[in-house]
Amino acid sequence: MYSFDYVIGAELGKKAEVIIIGGGIAGVSAAIRLLDNGYSVNIIESRKFLGGRSFSFRDKETGIELDNGQHVITKACSMYLDLCERLGILNRWQLQDDFHLRVYDRFKKIGTLKSSPLPAPFHLAPSFFTYGHLNFREKMGICAALYKAKRTNRDSHEFERLLFVEWLVRNKQTPRSIEFFWNLLVMPILNDRVEYVSTRMALMAIQEGLLKFRHNADIGYPVEPLSYMMAKWGVEYFANQDSRLTLSTTVTGLTIRDGNIKAVELKDGTELDSPILISAIPVDNLLKILPRSSLSIPYFKRLEGLQNSPIVNIHFWYDRKVMDSEFCVFVDTALQWVFNKNDKDRTLISGINEVGPNRANTGSQHICISLSAAWEYIDQSKEDLIRQFRNEMSISFPVARRANVIKAFVIKQRKATFRCLPGSGDIRPASQTPYNNLFLAGDWTDTGWPSTMESAVRSGYNAAQAIITK
Repeated sequence: MYSFDYVIGAELGKKAEVIIIGGGIAGVSAAIRLLDNGYSVNIIESRKFLGGRSFSFRDKETGIELDNGQHVITKACSMYLDLCERLGILNRWQLQDDFHLRVYDRFKKIGTLKSSPLPAPFHLAPSFFTYGHLNFREKMGICAALYKAKRTNRDSHEFERLLFVEWLVRNKQTPRSIEFFWNLLVMPILNDRVEYVSTRMALMAIQEGLLKFRHNADIGYPVEPLSYMMAKWGVEYFANQDSRLTLSTTVTGLTIRDGNIKAVELKDGTELDSPILISAIPVDNLLKILPRSSLSIPYFKRLEGLQNSPIVNIHFWYDRKVMDSEFCVFVDTALQWVFNKNDKDRTLISGINEVGPNRANTGSQHICISLSAAWEYIDQSKEDLIRQFRNEMSISFPVARRANVIKAFVIKQRKATFRCLPGSGDIRPASQTPYNNLFLAGDWTDTGWPSTMESAVRSGYNAAQAIITK
């Protein structure tokens, strides 16, 4: 082994440059932590912008910039909020002062969950006992299960292998309790239903997101396109640091010699010496650039066992306002989360009106329907999805029945997140690899969090810390 503090042949006292493959959230957070500790970094990103899977693109017809998915955070995402503050983009997120969530069913019955001044875990109790989608007996059963969840050590290996639905049944949860409460909590965080996720990760979501602190459940969403935030403010941040951004550059392979990564191979044939390397790319891409011999090593071989879960987002632009709230959630219907995007792109609505049939109308509204665990939708045609969910909107929002759809757009992400299946925690790797100078970052690594932007930041910090302390 050799020390990472100095590069052979480099100026005495200068720490090594770290090559980071991938300019997503994991790579950016790793870079910032390394820069804080005196390292220089070279971020190599295949696309022409930073941000990774959190990006936006411009619709050719209207010129409106759309995020690739409806990204949501909560105040439990402390590391991600820290990253945003470092980059100067925290004010580009709309964060609730207090948790407040409207929940509708197919009969348009409203149930509201919101915080009170009571301390956690009792802050939701007043609204929970008036929550109209459950009866008194179901509520008492949920309270008993929440009490047990609060006191349970989720890191027990038993819970890594146990389906969360089995834990719920053991704790006397009814099918209605599961559908109208537990899936409501678990699906948007783990992008999967309680029937498929490990108890360990479901308890993590509930303990950290709901029970730990009063404001942890407060919801936030971006008010600017994601690529703009990262491309503008991220690039500006690194411009003032000891760093290089190598954009629009694809890594095609890694050269290994004597237990170390000796070079990074680029698509144009260039080879870069790599004294220290962080791979911050999706696991599928990592397995493609590793030499074939590496895949026989158990550390890398088991990564093939990670599976993915899809998300589908459906955008509608109506010629009039069809919903009042910023966002709402549905149970017992095909709709899940519905977002009012006008607050975000009100300045762009006029662009839609110019290409739509009602050009003089200035009261149009942009709606985004976000569907987690979207297996039943991912292979449907976009035309069928638009037709189905236009009908669902008409059922749930009466004004939508009289409204014209100016434009509709579907965005599918087949590999949006990894699945927190039982046993997946045993697959997720630590930052240090069998190669002395190769470290991993990515939301899919062993962070203790599900596939979220928070997990990505934590993974970047973990990889950087592994280098700093080696």
